Amino acid sequence: MVTLEDYQVVENAYLDAIRRFCVAAGVDSLRIHSLERRESRDYHEGQPLDLDGIERVARDALRNVIWCKLVSETAEVHFGYDYYMYLVSSVDAESALAEADPLLNIQRYRSPYLREEEE
Repeated sequence: MVTLEDYQVVENAYLDAIRRFCVAAGVDSLRIHSLERRESRDYHEGQPLDLDGIERVARDALRNVIWCKLVSETAEVHFGYDYYMYLVSSVDAESALAEADPLLNIQRYRSPYLREEEE
């Protein structure tokens, strides 16, 4: 059984990876895109988020409270099933992910949540 403490260690590793990715990509804000509310009314489509706001939304997405993509002109964060997360960027941010927590299994993979015009 996974304890709350164990869960939070992994969740925090994901949040740290997002922050590192944003910093490496030169992104200090993202917008909520394709929002699907489950139990939350705290967010709205197009809502701009600073790095702390990104962390709050990402935490809720990882916990399946909401589903959305976080987007900017140069970077996106997508959330999938079973704790899959996709970091998409038009700039090289791979060095930041090399410093991510080794708990995370990081692989180069095309996000299935990219908009059709990006494919």
